[in-house]
Amino acid sequence: MPDSNKTLHYLNIPEELREREQWGLWKSEVMPNGKTDKIPCDAYGISVAHQSFNRSCKEAAAEYNHKIHAGLGYSFRQDDPYVGVDYDHVLDVNQDITDPDIAEEITNLDSYTEFSQSGEGLHTLLKTDDCPDSLKAKGIHTKKGEIYFTGRFFAVTGNIYRDYPSEIRQVDQDTILKICHRLRPPVVNPFRAPARRTRVTQTALSDDQVMEHIRNNSKSQALYDGNTAGYNSISEATLGLCNYLAFYTQDAGQIDSIFRSSGLMRPKWDEARGNSTWGKDQIDKALADLKDTYDPNYYCQKEIAQGKALADGIFTSKEQPPDAKDLQSGYKANKLKLDLSDIPADNLIMQYAQHMAKRSDSYSEYQYAGALFTISTLMRGNAVVRFRHGDIHSNLWIMNLGLSTVSRKTTAVKKINSLLSAVLQNSGTLIDLEAPHRCENSFSPEAFIESMAEHSTQYLILDECGQLLADMQKAYMANMRDIFCNIYDRSDYTRKLRSKKNKDEKTDFKIEKPYFTILSATVPDTLCRHSSTLDLQSGWLLRFMFTLPEYQKDYLAFEPADHTLDREYQDIISGFNKVRKIFETHNFEFVLSQDALRHYQNWQRRIEIALSEEGDEIKLSAFGRLADNVIKIAMCLAVGDPAFNEHPHSSSIWTIEQRELKIACSQVEQYFIPIFCEVAERVNRQDSKNLQDKIIAFLKRKGGKSTRSALLKYIHRKASDINPEIGTLIESNELYETEAKSDKGRLERWYVLN
Repeated sequence: MPDSNKTLHYLNIPEELREREQWGLWKSEVMPNGKTDKIPCDAYGISVAHQSFNRSCKEAAAEYNHKIHAGLGYSFRQDDPYVGVDYDHVLDVNQDITDPDIAEEITNLDSYTEFSQSGEGLHTLLKTDDCPDSLKAKGIHTKKGEIYFTGRFFAVTGNIYRDYPSEIRQVDQDTILKICHRLRPPVVNPFRAPARRTRVTQTALSDDQVMEHIRNNSKSQALYDGNTAGYNSISEATLGLCNYLAFYTQDAGQIDSIFRSSGLMRPKWDEARGNSTWGKDQIDKALADLKDTYDPNYYCQKEIAQGKALADGIFTSKEQPPDAKDLQSGYKANKLKLDLSDIPADNLIMQYAQHMAKRSDSYSEYQYAGALFTISTLMRGNAVVRFRHGDIHSNLWIMNLGLSTVSRKTTAVKKINSLLSAVLQNSGTLIDLEAPHRCENSFSPEAFIESMAEHSTQYLILDECGQLLADMQKAYMANMRDIFCNIYDRSDYTRKLRSKKNKDEKTDFKIEKPYFTILSATVPDTLCRHSSTLDLQSGWLLRFMFTLPEYQKDYLAFEPADHTLDREYQDIISGFNKVRKIFETHNFEFVLSQDALRHYQNWQRRIEIALSEEGDEIKLSAFGRLADNVIKIAMCLAVGDPAFNEHPHSSSIWTIEQRELKIACSQVEQYFIPIFCEVAERVNRQDSKNLQDKIIAFLKRKGGKSTRSALLKYIHRKASDINPEIGTLIESNELYETEAKSDKGRLERWYVLN
């Protein structure tokens, strides 16, 4: 009997498969048609493409949460030797196979076989190095079952069926073809190519060679995958694919064989039409309509025009198309780097940043931001700078943005979490109700209010804040933005909760003098996908300082542990411990020295006049908030100075010197405002309903250039909708169109920003 479908048996999965970094998670989701589907997702349950699965089986299993996930998934890749066969609903109540042919097939395969997730079917895994490319490109999916080669993911349970082998068996092409023929029996038709005037193909192409050409073209690849966008019907799309195939091979049987492996294959293909079949008629028409055929000496095609089955002709060019890497874009990606050179080396913040540079090749911006956040958290609301217009407190909200894995943003955030935990655990006070309290990673507005009412000083660390950003878009979190804004501004907050079932439970909650700090991280796409322009111009995201390093950083290889570094790290922990102890017993009013105040006032006036003349609302909004962050950063730099940590502090006043203030002003002007504007522009592009905005935003994400096929996959709109918008952008000289060879030598259409 199969175990509970919530139980993982990943150790039963063959080791050779477990070690491949093609594993991820999936969840069950009810689709609009009422059927349940398997959706690839990340550790937080956010839907992802299975092509992004990049963990070993053990790593994926460690992230499995039975409340979110339904199981583990393996993503088949182009270079995979593995084949997955799915036998749906073949078991009776006694787990016996009901179909004798399938029982014989599985017995003869004699390979790793497991129960499916439902317990009503079976999966068998095989290996082969001899699979036709036309089959491998798509696999076969019928009511009789499925066979996967590439481009799909397999829900692997590890729940082995009876006494079947625990190893994956190597099989030959004949074995694979027998399974394919059971799933989709071949239909032999008396194909006869009609007479036509055409140039004779110089060399017959194999199935693999024809498929290589089909994949080289975004439209033919889309048709082969079953995408009918741009065609009025499936029948028209079917003829379109036949036209492509007929250009490369005039062998009607070969066209039939390749078409049967495509996503457009359906029962109508074999329907009788007099002495012929519907499929044969489509091939005959494609061959009869041919105006030219493939010649290896000519390889420069025109794309099929919208609504037509075949391009008007084939053109040739004596000039070799350029390589994609040689295409030049006028778009300059963000290469900003935060300047830390003016911070004294003995400042605790700089000590931490320089120490972490020896341990990790994470961007220095992340290390610096983490050190600022740590001091901001340890100040626990016991620090203020008073101005006539109001008080500025030391609480910082920081979001580190960067590409997944290579930027090492998660490493940086986790290290700060470890550092802060070590510092707070060293507290000598038995009961310290005012000590910073770690906020839960996931919460509802009600739970957050209750927690803050009990502990008004809290910090939130999220090494991946994608789930929080996604939750903020949901109805039950609608008022969370306003709550966050009140908490950030240190405003008292009173709320009556009506969700209590027990009459004796407390329903009135008051948050007094809240102090809340945030350190989070995610990839830019996730932030853009779950944010709006309003969030950045007047909402809760306006309160964040963003880091977005995209320059080429130095690589640091893994090295053995170093005891000298360990001792250095302990010294840094001791330094942060001093900060903690000082703010446990002291409340400070920070004041700006005369020189510092004069510099700050002149700086504010200069920036405000310049931005007002420029008229950029986003920059003005950013400046309004980040001008306060100048003071917050300067406070943290002052606390990190050795003079502050070694001082006896008989007075509650501490002076921020001009040096600290100038560093903070420079960082905000030269880095944090431009980065905020970059983030805001990306969010605006994503939020925009304008297709031209989305096209430009995507090209910028790709460094200023992209293939047409990649752009179409991202936009998810019909080619007929996108083509006019691209034409407008070309006409306005915002981008240009060209053909270039990819790294694999394929000729593709490219769009490049001017």
